[in-house]
Order: sequence, then structure tokens, then C-alpha cells
Amino acid sequence: MNRRSFALILIASTVLIVAIVFFLTLQQPAKNEGQQGAPKATKNGLTITNAQQYTDKLDWSVITSVQDAAYRRIIAHGHAGAYQGVIRDNSFRISYVTYTAVDPPVNVPQYQFLLDIPAAKQSYSVSFSGGSTYPYSILYVLCPGAGQLIYDDFGCVDEN
Repeated sequence: MNRRSFALILIASTVLIVAIVFFLTLQQPAKNEGQQGAPKATKNGLTITNAQQYTDKLDWSVITSVQDAAYRRIIAHGHAGAYQGVIRDNSFRISYVTYTAVDPPVNVPQYQFLLDIPAAKQSYSVSFSGGSTYPYSILYVLCPGAGQLIYDDFGCVDEN
């Protein structure tokens, strides 16, 4: 095994371990009556109000993880409290990435969408790969590109 292959395996293993630790530390979703698995609105936090439209593609545990991660970004930009967000119309995309570290290889879904939080005047680009039935899960809540902003620039900076 050459150094480059070893380095790639080391990086992939590190990303996998970080993703597993991240998802193990997230809370389990609460359940509302009449909506199996739906997270409850909380006094402080973020609720994606149109999430029900996407539950045929994303399960509630993923939606809850997105809500928690996006709320941490809102707090980092100086806001706290209860917020409602929406998945921007026509922004939801699904693609597949072939994960070859298992035999047989698995096509892992990758979901991407824009999340708008009107009261905070913030938007985020969300990317989620994997899920509970796949070998890994990775969630990114990133600053939107300049062409994706619908509010004034709020000084969003992604962490390294």
C-alpha cells in the first residue's frame, strides 16, 4: 500500500468516526400525537414547518438532526429563541454516491436543500448523506452561496 492510499483510507476513516460520534450525540426525536415521529416544537429551537412534505424522502430523525444543527448556526450568529424554518421550494435534490468500502458496494443517498429561517433572516445550504440503513451518515449545514441569499448578507462563515 502506497502512502497516498494510506492517507486516503486514514482521512475516510476519520470522517466516518466523526460522523458516527456526531449522530450518537444527537437527541432522539420526540413524538407528537397524530404525527408518527414528528418532533415537538420547543420553547427555544428551530422547527421546519414544511418538513411533513419531505418525510417520504427523509425520516424524522434526519429532520430533527437538521433542525438541531441549523439552530446551533442561528445561535452562533447572535440569535436565540424559537424559530420556524422552511425548506425552500424547488431546492430539494437527491443524488446517489457509491460507497465501495463494503461488499457489495452500496448506493448511498445524498440529500441537498436550502433552509430559510425568515425571523432570523438567515438561510443555510443543507447536505445530508446516508441514514440509519446505510454504512455512514454525514450532515452539513453550511453558509449559502451568494446566489442563494434571499436575505441581506448576515456575515455567515463556515468553520474549518
